[in-house]
Amino acid sequence: MHVRRSAGLLGGRRRWSGARTVLVQTGDMVDSGVGSRRLMAQLMRLQREAPRAGGQVVVLTGNHEAMNVTGDLRHVDPGEYAAFGSSSTSTGAIGRSTPYSSTSGSPGNGGQSISGSSS
Repeated sequence: MHVRRSAGLLGGRRRWSGARTVLVQTGDMVDSGVGSRRLMAQLMRLQREAPRAGGQVVVLTGNHEAMNVTGDLRHVDPGEYAAFGSSSTSTGAIGRSTPYSSTSGSPGNGGQSISGSSS
């Protein structure tokens, strides 16, 4: 977020102020701590806002996003996992019904335990 703000792409209330700028996020938004969900939400909002000013936000899939999609969760922080799995997340986010919402581990993550909420 600091880079976007210092580059003049975010104005008051963290809204798009980049005019006709094209912002490219080169992936690896996840597995960077408990703020990943908030970062993803902000980028999705900026993707909607930027075109109104003639700009664009492009989000590329990094290796950590690809790993998570394929079930390789070894780099997921338990707090980060909990942020995606809570009942307050928006539709389409990883929810409680996924096979990864337990502490028993899964084949996709090498049997490692994910200590997120399982309720």
